[in-house]
Amino acid sequence: MNLRPLILDDAVLQQIARVKEFARAHPIGIHELFRKVGANQPVGDDPHLGLLIPVGYRVVYSYEQQPAGWTHHLSVSVDEEGKWPHEQAVIAILNAFGIEADLSKAVAVFKEDEYEAINVIILADSGRPKP
Repeated sequence: MNLRPLILDDAVLQQIARVKEFARAHPIGIHELFRKVGANQPVGDDPHLGLLIPVGYRVVYSYEQQPAGWTHHLSVSVDEEGKWPHEQAVIAILNAFGIEADLSKAVAVFKEDEYEAINVIILADSGRPKP
C-alpha cells in the first residue's frame, strides 16, 4: 500500500487557522444548511472554507448546526481519481484543526462518493457558535 505524505508545516497551520477563523465567524445554521443541501450547493464551493494541503489533499471545514447541535464538519479528499484519504491522514488533519479526533465520538463519519471524500462531523464543545 502506498500512502501519500501529509505535510502540516507552519504555512499549512496558518492556512488552517484562517479557514477555521472564517468558518467560526460565518456559522451555517440548520435552515441555511438544509437550503444548501436542497439546492445542491455544496458548502465546499465557498473558497474561504477550503484549503489544499501538500501532498495532494483538499480539505473543507465548516462550523454548522446539525440536528444534534453545533458541529465541526471536515471533508478530506485527495487529488487522484479513485483514491481516498487514509484514516490516519484524516485524524492528523482533525488534530491540526484542534478537533478531538476520536472518531468513535463523531456524530457521523461517511464517504461522499461524488467527491471521493471522507466526511467527519463532530459535536463542538460549547454547542453554540462562538464569535
